Parts: sequence; C-alpha cells; structure tokens
Amino acid sequence: MGDFDYHENTLTVYGKGKGNDSTRIDLNPCVAEAIAEKLHQLGQISQVLCVTHQPLVAAMADRHFRVDKQVITESTGTQKNNGHSEQRTVVRVTSLDNLTKRREELAQLAGGKSAQEAIAFAESLLTQAANHRRQS
Repeated sequence: MGDFDYHENTLTVYGKGKGNDSTRIDLNPCVAEAIAEKLHQLGQISQVLCVTHQPLVAAMADRHFRVDKQVITESTGTQKNNGHSEQRTVVRVTSLDNLTKRREELAQLAGGKSAQEAIAFAESLLTQAANHRRQS
C-alpha cells in the first residue's frame, strides 16, 4: 500500500511501481447491462465498489468517482538506488458530486470526448438508470 492524501473531494494514493495493474475487458452491451443489473441488486443489500470503463455499468451507480492514475519518475540521488530514478504511481479519486460532472464523465467513457452525441447518450443512460432504481 502507499501513502494517501484527501483534499477537496479528491483522494490521492501514492504507491510504487509502474502502474500496469489493471486489465481492460470489452463487453457487449447485453452483458454490460446484465452486470449493471446484478451490481444494482447486490447494492440493495451491500455496499458495492466497482471500477469500470463501461458506461452502461457506471450509469447504474448511486455515486460516481473519477479515478486518474499517473506514473511519476523521481530521481532519488540516494546511494540506496545508486542515484537512479524511482517510479511511483499516483492515483487520484475525485467525487463527481453533481449531475453535470457525472454526465460528462459517462460521455467520455462512451465516446472518448464530450461531443454532443456522447452527452446525449450519457444523459439517456443516467435517466434509464434513475428510472430503473425507482422501480426497484
């Protein structure tokens, strides 16, 4: 584990290593929808934390966070590392505490940028998810 800091709704975690610790799996929309539904059902009885790049899954969440990860190379200059550089992974978790931020993040997941079509798609996902949660 690493050090952490909390400031202005952002949790920052500092760790060592190259940061290649995640796997990306592309899901078809039917599978993503089924996963979102199962996570929603589980969330009715337990707390669920899910990290996803899938907008259909993310839209179903009650709360959203943005996770940014960056590898930083620091030159230590110490004898311990023979003066070589050391890599640290910095992870920042920011609460997306309003609908606009949630919609923009989902649009980026869906389209890679905040184009009008991606925003409209994100808005429809959030509306569908809200309607589904009300019916549950």
